[in-house]
Formats: sequence, structure tokens, C-alpha cells
Amino acid sequence: MEEITCFFYGTLMSRKILLHGYKRRKVHGAPYPAIIKDENSDTHGIVVKGLTPEDMLRLDFFEGDQYAKIEVQVFFTNNEDYKDNKDYKYENAILAQTYVWIDSVELLEDKEWDHKDFEENIKDKLLLNEDPEEVSDFFG
Repeated sequence: MEEITCFFYGTLMSRKILLHGYKRRKVHGAPYPAIIKDENSDTHGIVVKGLTPEDMLRLDFFEGDQYAKIEVQVFFTNNEDYKDNKDYKYENAILAQTYVWIDSVELLEDKEWDHKDFEENIKDKLLLNEDPEEVSDFFG
């Protein structure tokens, strides 16, 4: 069975994987982020391996038509000062799929999506809410 590797940059984010050339922005009125191409930016996230084509179909549905799935090269880094050493781009690279924003950039805020704010103020509200309609409304 085919296994797929994916890069995530939002609600499941970690600071151990780096995607160069994309910036993460908050979607206006939504608790989730989007990434758009920007050669001068880096986005941190996580990699999940072993996803099946069926898993990817579920993710395609979840992400909706504001995003396009593309293949990207991501880099493992445990070093917070990686920007001082651009060699990180040439070591420990793997290919992964991710979802990039294809809707209007006018729907994105100028500021970075804040993972800490999501963890502290939003995540529990989503996870503890048992009303599917209310959760759906929350995500837009």
C-alpha cells in the first residue's frame, strides 16, 4: 500500500521541521492558518509519515477548495538559530505534501498565525465542543 508523507504547519505544529520559502498567515475570522509563497520566509511545522491515499482524501476534504496540495521539500532542524546557518537547507531534507493557500490573499491577515495563542485560547474550545454545527460554524 502506498504511504504518503505530509508537512503540516497549523494546529498540530511543532518547531522541529522547516519549510523554506513560505510564510504562514492567519485567515481573517478563522482559528487556522494558511501558507503562501515568500522566498524570504520560513514556516515551522511537523511531518507525519505513513499516511494512506484514503487519509489524504480526508485531508483534501478537510482543507477544502481554498487550498491546493503540493509537494515541497522540508528540513529537519532542532536548532533555533538555523537562520544564522543556511546550510540547514542542504541536510536532512525530505519531500512531503502540504496545502498552500490559493484563495485571495485579501482573506489573510498581515500578521503571522500564532500557534501559542491557538494552544492557549482556542484548541480546548474546539476539542471540548460536542456540537458539530457549532464547530463547523467556528471554522467558517
